Amino acid sequence: MIPKELISQIRKIEIKSKKLVDSIFAGNFRSAFKGRGLEFEGIRQYIRGDDYRNIDWKVTARMNKPFIKIYREERELVVMLVIDVSASAAFGSLGQTKRELAAEFCATIALSAVSSGDSVGLLMFSDRIEKFIPPKKGKTHALRLIREILFFRPASRRTKMYDALSFLNRAIKHRCIAFVVSDFEGIDARDEKMLSVTNLRHDAISIILNDELDVITEDVGLVDIYDLETGEAVTVDTSNKKVRGKLMEEWQKRRDALKRMLRKCNIDFMHLSTGHPIQKPMMEFFRRRETVGGKQATR
Repeated sequence: MIPKELISQIRKIEIKSKKLVDSIFAGNFRSAFKGRGLEFEGIRQYIRGDDYRNIDWKVTARMNKPFIKIYREERELVVMLVIDVSASAAFGSLGQTKRELAAEFCATIALSAVSSGDSVGLLMFSDRIEKFIPPKKGKTHALRLIREILFFRPASRRTKMYDALSFLNRAIKHRCIAFVVSDFEGIDARDEKMLSVTNLRHDAISIILNDELDVITEDVGLVDIYDLETGEAVTVDTSNKKVRGKLMEEWQKRRDALKRMLRKCNIDFMHLSTGHPIQKPMMEFFRRRETVGGKQATR
């Protein structure tokens, strides 16, 4: 049986998310993904006026006359929530952890999807696949996913995104909308390659979770900085202006490198911060996606 305090927390997130759903999507969740829910159906001979971008050049060369690929719009969207539940997700300095922030975001997406008649699934990962729940419709299912994100206890503290994305590509056969929710710390070249592959197969969107204490900018004396995933610690003197400047410089380099990598992979991304409302950044992001036709709404 689920304890009453846990039910209460789920209920609070549900109520808050419902309000966000109404304000952000206004009952039109799919509009942010227009042009992405297409499935290959076959080929036919080119007719004047057809979109030349759909020409199948291999068939055209073999048949010595132009042929185009035919697509049909999928009747429903499949949304996958791919959540980093490694130890760093437990960090938060403003009354909310990154994992709680992830749950709030995912609740909004899940409730929006099921209210539009679409299915939603969950994949939680650390350096292994922690839990996979296949896509399904319905509010009861959506609430189950929220509960899992909030209270699931992972077996590992570390992060390895490559294996999670590889699993997603094998498990979900048809094109889906994949929200990859993580702080993206420690991402490497293998992860980058798999993110690119995943975005070719699906519509991948990166949700980057931040906290104000991800980088120390004020003089708070001697501080022990812990790596929650490895347990390693280092003491830094934040009273030294040069030290604070170096910390900020290194943090900014990591952030800029992540942005460059996501843009290189043609992946949309959005920043969310613990302790801050998610309505404004979500609304701005999805409005940009609607404007540009479903992709390249990055900031």
